[in-house]
Amino acid sequence: MNKIEHLFVCLTEEAAEISQAACKIQRFGPDNSETTTTKTNIEQLTTEINDLVAILELLSEEGVILPNLYSKEQVELKKKKLRDWMIVSERLNVLR
Repeated sequence: MNKIEHLFVCLTEEAAEISQAACKIQRFGPDNSETTTTKTNIEQLTTEINDLVAILELLSEEGVILPNLYSKEQVELKKKKLRDWMIVSERLNVLR
């Protein structure tokens, strides 16, 4: 395994940790903290997101180019899609 492959494995792990942290916020709330750490769930999510950004920066330093990373246009498009799907969820009485 080379450095880039290693970093992609780390990226995958961080994405899973972000997912886990987000789920804990849903289950226990943003201000709750586990007994094993002094960080609240929202602080833990922030840590995991920053860890992911660090890996993205290391990939960039290794010459991996991720086209359109941090693209305002793509971000705005995703926000629109999410808002549209939230309307559908509200209509179905799944989202309040």
